[in-house]
Amino acid sequence: MLLPQLLCSPGETLSVVKRFGEGMMTTGPVGSTTLKALENGDLRAPSDLGSCCEGGDTIVAVMKTFFLAISLRPEVQNRAHAEINGISGKHRRLPVFADRHNLPYVTAVMREVLRWQPPSPVSSPYTAKKEDEYNGYRIPAGGMVIANIWAILHDEIDYPDPSAFKPERFIHPDGRLNKMARDPTSIVFGFGRSSCPGKDAILSTLWTTIASVLAGFYVERDTAGDGRDFTPEMAYLADSDKSLRVRTRVRSVELAALIRNEQRSLP
Repeated sequence: MLLPQLLCSPGETLSVVKRFGEGMMTTGPVGSTTLKALENGDLRAPSDLGSCCEGGDTIVAVMKTFFLAISLRPEVQNRAHAEINGISGKHRRLPVFADRHNLPYVTAVMREVLRWQPPSPVSSPYTAKKEDEYNGYRIPAGGMVIANIWAILHDEIDYPDPSAFKPERFIHPDGRLNKMARDPTSIVFGFGRSSCPGKDAILSTLWTTIASVLAGFYVERDTAGDGRDFTPEMAYLADSDKSLRVRTRVRSVELAALIRNEQRSLP
């Protein structure tokens, strides 16, 4: 059983997901065809629904969104690159995961990518262990409950102007991460005891990859046939096969040498 109301109201969804951590609901196996199952109303089995916990697919999906977002906001790239230069020295080395505490804006970029287009727009399906009620909605024992992750991360109360890509929403005026801003990483990987066990590995890989791209490259919109900048389609990329047209340029000869040395050191 699917409660459509829980897929429409971010406030209600947040309240319901608290029950996941209270042991009142369990989760089933998940697959990767999220939106089609919801749009078609075809929820015959939990495996019809998507999960952001399929590590390699998740990283690819998030990086597609990252390239789209920063190609549209070059000032984000420049601010992140300046922050990286401030701790690693200009073109002396690439950032590593241990630098993350000194690179709050890079972390904010990663969080905003996850918020702006979460890798899965809904959670894994949860099954109620026993009959329950929430705000007048009866949830029968065995009923299916799905958290609307997209709605939570586009709630205008928590994230003003939610359709805009704004990493600065996670930055305090003093330049540090804003602890009062809701962290999307606590939402996109599920809730309670059934949250994604690979969350930390995925986040560390994402952070390092994003930081390395911001350190070493300009990411720009591709050019159309007439030489003008091609404006990419503002589509949901994470759960689709849509292609993305951007071009990259290394920022300097010194960085190009650093990147080649990093490649040679790989096993």
